[in-house]
Amino acid sequence: MTTEGQNFRDLYKAFKKEGALIFGLSRESLKSHENFKTKQSFPFELISDPDEKI
Repeated sequence: MTTEGQNFRDLYKAFKKEGALIFGLSRESLKSHENFKTKQSFPFELISDPDEKI
């Protein structure tokens, strides 16, 4: 997700201008997501789906 997430981060304003909602999704924990989000400077939320139900 890193390269893909960075691309969405870099284009986030353009997506938002078009009314798109951006979320990241993985099996990792919420704590892991928060650390990753901070490290990567993601302006969008990351969703935890440990049971892969989404």
